[in-house]
Amino acid sequence: MSAPLSIYAQLTLKLHTRLGLSPTAIRLLYAYEDYRIGRIDQDEFGRMVRTSANMRRAATDIIAKAATFMANHAEEVKHCVDIIQTCTEILRAADRPPSMVGFPLKKLPLEIRHRVYDHYIRSNTIPEILTYPRKSTCDCVAYSPSWPLSRPVSLALARTSTQIKDEFLAYFYKKATVGFTCSCELIKRMTDNEILRNSARKVRVHWTGPVSDQAFLLLAKCPRLKELDIIISKSTTVYMTKREKELRKYFTTQKPVRLVDALGIDELLLIRGLEAVSVSHLSTKQGGRRVDEDKVNLRALLRSKLKLEREQD
Repeated sequence: MSAPLSIYAQLTLKLHTRLGLSPTAIRLLYAYEDYRIGRIDQDEFGRMVRTSANMRRAATDIIAKAATFMANHAEEVKHCVDIIQTCTEILRAADRPPSMVGFPLKKLPLEIRHRVYDHYIRSNTIPEILTYPRKSTCDCVAYSPSWPLSRPVSLALARTSTQIKDEFLAYFYKKATVGFTCSCELIKRMTDNEILRNSARKVRVHWTGPVSDQAFLLLAKCPRLKELDIIISKSTTVYMTKREKELRKYFTTQKPVRLVDALGIDELLLIRGLEAVSVSHLSTKQGGRRVDEDKVNLRALLRSKLKLEREQD
C-alpha cells in the first residue's frame, strides 16, 4: 500500500473543500499528520479520537463523503481511496489499546519531578536520619544508633529504573541526614555508593574505628557536604595517631589518650566549606561517655577550621 497523502498534498489538491469537510474533520486530519510524522505518539493520538465522539464521527463522515465524491468523479478515485485509507487507519488507532508503559515521569520538568520525590519521601515517613543496615565486617561495637527518628529504610522508588534511581537518590541524599555507626561503615558505604558520595549534604558519624583517618579524608572529598555532626565516646581514643603511638613507646604515661591524639584528628581538620558543625555525645546506654569539656572544646576547634572556604581544584 502506497503512503497516504499528506495534509499538505490534500490542501494542494483542495480535497477538503471539494469534499465539503467540516472544521472538525480537518482538525482530525491535521492531528493524524502530527501522529504520522511522530510529533505526537500513538497513545496520545488514539486517546484524542477515542475520547471525542465528534472526532470519531468526523472520520466516518470523511469516508462517506469520499465514497460519494468518488462515485461521481471517476478521475478522483485514487485520491479518494487514499483519504479513505487514512480514515481507516485513524479508526484503527483509536481502537488500539494503549501501551502499558506507565506514567512518563522523566518527561516532566525537573522542578515537578522534585515535588514528586518530596511527596514520596513524606508519604513513606522516611526518618530524619537515614541509617543503613550494617554492612562492614569490622570489629567496632555493633549497636543500634541512639539518635532519634532513625531506622533502616528501603527506598522502592529507586528500583524503578536506572535514570530515576540516579536522580531520586541524588535528590534524597541532599535532603536526608545520613548516619554511620563507625568510620568503617562510612568508608564501606561511601566507596560502594558513588551517588551517596557525590550528593550527601548532611552526615552524622560516630568517631571510632581503626580507619577514622581514611574516613575523614573521604568526607573531605564529598563535594556537596555542608553539615557534619561528630559523635564522640570513650572508644574514639582507642585508636591513636601514628605520632602519639610512637611517642608512647618512649614516654610512658598513665594518662588517658587525649581527644586531639585520636586517630583521624588531623584528617578531620582538613575538611572545608561546611555551613554547620556540631559535636554530640554517644548515649550512655550505647557506650562510655566523654566529659562535656571534650565536646565543647572539639566543637570550637572544628567550627574554626571546617567552616573555612573550600580550596578550588
